[in-house]
Amino acid sequence: MHRLAILATADLGRGDPEQAAAHSLAALALAQGQESQRLRDRFTRLRALLADHSSVAGRDAVEQIDASLSLPL
Repeated sequence: MHRLAILATADLGRGDPEQAAAHSLAALALAQGQESQRLRDRFTRLRALLADHSSVAGRDAVEQIDASLSLPL
């Protein structure tokens, strides 16, 4: 999960928000059911990075991350 988040960050650094969104959503799927402040922090950072890019895939990932983060630990 953490490696996918690192890949997503690297994807954004290379200017590929679509691939970053795909990696972020894969990480989010793997994190389902896990309750961890560390994971929440990681997804909060990814969400902020994705929100800075204007792509449909990025906006979709932001929405899904928001939905996930809205659930209490």
